[in-house]
Amino acid sequence: MYKSSLLFLLFFLPTFAKGTDIFLADKYFTEQKYALAKKEYLASAKVGNPHAYYQLGNMYHKGLGGEKDAVNAMLYFYLAAEQKFHNSEQIITNILDSLPKENQHSILQVLEDYKKSHGIERKITQYFPVLETGDPIETIKFNGEATRKTVYHPQDIELDDYQPNTFGGDLSFDASSDEAFSDDSIELVRSTPRTPFLIIDHDIASDGSIRYTSEVQKFGHYQPLLEQFILFPIEVPMHGEQAVDFASRTYLGAAAFNKFALIRENEKMYEQVVRQTRKFRKGGTVNDQFNLAMLMLNFPWIEQEDTEAEQILLRLSETGHSPAMYEYGFKLYREQRDLAQAIHWLSEASKYGLVRAEYRLAKILQTSPWVIKDEKKALFWFESAMSKGDIESHIAAVDILFNSKNKEVANYDKAVKYLLALTETANNDPRYNYLLALKYRTGANRNIKLAVENLETAILRGQMKNWDVSSWQDLLTRITTGNIFVTDYEN
Repeated sequence: MYKSSLLFLLFFLPTFAKGTDIFLADKYFTEQKYALAKKEYLASAKVGNPHAYYQLGNMYHKGLGGEKDAVNAMLYFYLAAEQKFHNSEQIITNILDSLPKENQHSILQVLEDYKKSHGIERKITQYFPVLETGDPIETIKFNGEATRKTVYHPQDIELDDYQPNTFGGDLSFDASSDEAFSDDSIELVRSTPRTPFLIIDHDIASDGSIRYTSEVQKFGHYQPLLEQFILFPIEVPMHGEQAVDFASRTYLGAAAFNKFALIRENEKMYEQVVRQTRKFRKGGTVNDQFNLAMLMLNFPWIEQEDTEAEQILLRLSETGHSPAMYEYGFKLYREQRDLAQAIHWLSEASKYGLVRAEYRLAKILQTSPWVIKDEKKALFWFESAMSKGDIESHIAAVDILFNSKNKEVANYDKAVKYLLALTETANNDPRYNYLLALKYRTGANRNIKLAVENLETAILRGQMKNWDVSSWQDLLTRITTGNIFVTDYEN
């Protein structure tokens, strides 16, 4: 009975197209909304999340959200056991030991066959980056150096319009959120800093311009600092002779201070850093350890052992802490160290539905010189992050749908549908006007006049951001050349 049921389910397990969100699934489970929890766990199971496998095994075993199903329970526990999640291996051993000995070998063989078609290796092939093989990995360089400048002191960037203001900040991460730091202060510090404090993650385009920025930690009136940095000239990332996209973390303003400069500029903030460090060292929770590691990374003058912060992040990652997975993986990636592990941990964080990890994984699949580029996989992760409200992923998804040369990926109608949803959130972004131009250039929405107007707007806005817009200018030239344009434009 077990064997025939297992064989049947190999072909008829459901799949879902929506994004993964293990945190939402856990929320529903805690609230005993089991049908909703099961739906979300199934979405996360699609990409190989071991926590989702384990929870589904439990739910089928106990009949939560439906009838008891020993076959499905065994399947999901077995997939969790492949990734050594919690006590799933022991559960599988107990289940097999409870079966008649004459059936154990055949059941185990069916489980192994199922793992070959649905296990982690198959998931990597379907959804995750695969490193290029062959020659040793060549590092990306900036002006001939393998590392770029990531610390910018106040004097490095002009702040003509900066006005000091009241400062308030929290030095703890909210690990359950996709926001790097919580806005709810454990202990609020107020002072009037002379210099704003800002740490950001950002993309560096192949033209050296700063693209998508994400605030890791911020204090004070930081916006002018960010606006000036976005226009600041950055070294072009070079992979051999090829300019490429890359990602980095940058420390601006007061975030560049050493211990003594911070004491001089903002003694209260220094005291809070010291106080919170002591608190997190004494704390016994997972989040205390994560907060401690992040303080060490953000304030490197804190007394610590070599690689202590990294070791904490790795240890937490191995226990299933998704923000730690992201921080550890992204640190390895941007520092170009152990890229296989970097991609592994970014992939693991993405399985949990962490938006910043999903976006980064998609960008790696789309632009990294170290992996086999795959727009179909990139689109999947962009769409997953987009489903949670991430605007940058939304724009990237529309771009792929309009421009992909892969007929299985390109989808004009879907691109237009996604684009319409961007109207109120991205209409000041040059790429929004560029994408509108693509919408009006062809298809049922064809309007050459609007295509030209939007492309001209995109070019102007891009130039104001120091972007290389030569490809857009070439497209404008092609559109405005020939008899077809004249007739359509005059209409």
